[in-house]
Amino acid sequence: MKLKPEMPFYTFWISMLAYDLKQKLKEWEDKMDPDIVKMVKGGLGYDGMALPKAFAARNKVHDIIFKIFQEFDILITPTTAVPAFDLGIMFPKKINNINVSPTGWQPFSFPFNLSGNPAATIPCGWSSEGLPIGMQIVGRRFDDLKVLQVSKAFEEIAPWQDKKPNFD
Repeated sequence: MKLKPEMPFYTFWISMLAYDLKQKLKEWEDKMDPDIVKMVKGGLGYDGMALPKAFAARNKVHDIIFKIFQEFDILITPTTAVPAFDLGIMFPKKINNINVSPTGWQPFSFPFNLSGNPAATIPCGWSSEGLPIGMQIVGRRFDDLKVLQVSKAFEEIAPWQDKKPNFD
């Protein structure tokens, strides 16, 4: 069976969301974003085996990423699968006209949230629409300093602090 890191991440995320918002649902459901309501209800519907399965899958993700960092010091990935999306939506439902899950826009970040690897994201360019595009820099576990050093080095050769999106 192929490991899908989305499963444990989504299970943890939705479980915590349900835990935090279950009391609010009764009073505020009709005023809440429908995607949040759906996720809270989904988290409340997990059975007792969902979290142990998620922990086991997270351990596999950790082991795979640990092995990758036996060979590499740093991984560079996009920050997200899409440029910034419209304000007011939880997540894009489609990317390149393909239906995606609620985590489909962030496939490069949640595996490292699961594994505990340090990561930084910094601007590295602009989309054709003038929106900023981020680059994620991921390091070995507990090697936060190297992630920050690589981030600083990139910022020195490609400064971005004075650049703003062009919304003309």
